[in-house]
Amino acid sequence: MTLTDDGGSGTDGVYSAADIATAINTALGGGSTVAAGVDSTTGALTLTNTATGSSAEIELSDFTGLTATDLGFTTTSSTGRDEGDTLSVATQDGANAALEALDEAINLVSKARADIGATESRFAFRSESIATSIENLSAANSALQDVDVASESAKLASAKVKTQAAVAAASQASQMPQDLLKLLQ
Repeated sequence: MTLTDDGGSGTDGVYSAADIATAINTALGGGSTVAAGVDSTTGALTLTNTATGSSAEIELSDFTGLTATDLGFTTTSSTGRDEGDTLSVATQDGANAALEALDEAINLVSKARADIGATESRFAFRSESIATSIENLSAANSALQDVDVASESAKLASAKVKTQAAVAAASQASQMPQDLLKLLQ
């Protein structure tokens, strides 16, 4: 595969990860078990191999002007565990080690799912709490907007008149015994 100074999607010699993946796949041809791609999450260039067994290795070599590191690759492969570790079920010990690795991976996924579930539960609780607050505020706002101001003003005026009449009557009632005492003298 050759990258030129006037290549890339903008023909300016600047190659994106997608440009490099396309160039690698074109150079490998349709019958290759190796394929280049771009990780949708990180945007990193990735190489995959559908072959199994000892032929499943991908080797990067014969660089002119670049290195594998310049392209974001390391010189060692990884199987998803620590670099250099391999899984093999060819022996009993290898199968046991593979089962342990799978158990570790399952535990890791289970823990991640539990953490996500707990976070989702907290979000759901807060969402319900906020929805209740919104409903209560809407009800209070509606009650305030539905008030008949004229009717409430009339009730207030009536209550004031009744209060003033009660005060006047109480005052008259307290004067009567004194007036009676004056008459008796």
